[in-house]
Amino acid sequence: MGYFILRLLYVDGIIRKKTERGIFLKKLLIVLALLGFVAGLVGCANRNDTELENLRRELDELRVQTAETQIPTQDNRIELPSQTPPPAESTETPTQEPSQPAEEREIQELIIKEFGYRIRPVGNEFQLYHSIFIYNPNEHVMVRTIRFRITAFSEDGRILGTRELVRGNLEPKGTLVVANSTFRMDELPARVEAEIIPARASDWISNFNEFIPLEVVNVSKNSRNETLGEIINHNDRDLGIIIISVVYRDADGLLIGGRGSTLSSMSAMSSAPFSISRFFAPADFDEAYSFEVFAFADQH
Repeated sequence: MGYFILRLLYVDGIIRKKTERGIFLKKLLIVLALLGFVAGLVGCANRNDTELENLRRELDELRVQTAETQIPTQDNRIELPSQTPPPAESTETPTQEPSQPAEEREIQELIIKEFGYRIRPVGNEFQLYHSIFIYNPNEHVMVRTIRFRITAFSEDGRILGTRELVRGNLEPKGTLVVANSTFRMDELPARVEAEIIPARASDWISNFNEFIPLEVVNVSKNSRNETLGEIINHNDRDLGIIIISVVYRDADGLLIGGRGSTLSSMSAMSSAPFSISRFFAPADFDEAYSFEVFAFADQH
């Protein structure tokens, strides 16, 4: 290879002019330096196999020593808190639930304070007359519709007659008195019962106008078995239907039925007379019986 290069230089030197000989010499020196470098590389490549094998052994021993002295690694990872940003506070005004009273008031059902009846034969039938006292035990609500039922039973439990009655408006702690004829039956009942039909939720009213109870005055009776008297409305507003009830008691004070009547209406701050026929013949009583008269505004 060296010979070939020198040959090329020789040929090149013959061709070149004498004026270029200086440059040629410089190139020659560069080529010789390159040849020396190449020769060194070739010499390195020709190292004997023994030296290379010794070098490999030393490297293997170094790897073994490194593996024996290596300290086991520990899991020193630290879990960082979640980088998820907290939810942004809403700027909308939260919807508020309707406020509830601090103490929920329990509504109590109406109560039957007294109930009594009288049965009178009418031809081949039996007429039932009743009287009943219904009480509103609540202090904060009135009931605008009162429902109750009267039922007559035979000795073997058969229903001989029943009737549902409806009245209106009963103030807190107030008592409604209802007396009248009820129904006729084919046979004499073994027992007669009265029951309250629970008021609907819409029947209870907490916001209502105060009402002054009607006053019954100048009550009397005459020889024609009539009960007479006068009703006074002390309220400053007109009233609708007026319910009038006459209740009778026996010598022991027990209710034994009654009669009823109505007035179509009453003006504010006014009075009105009434007359109700008694249903009992004189022979049905002894001299100890008594009676009471009550009046209520069915609409106000």
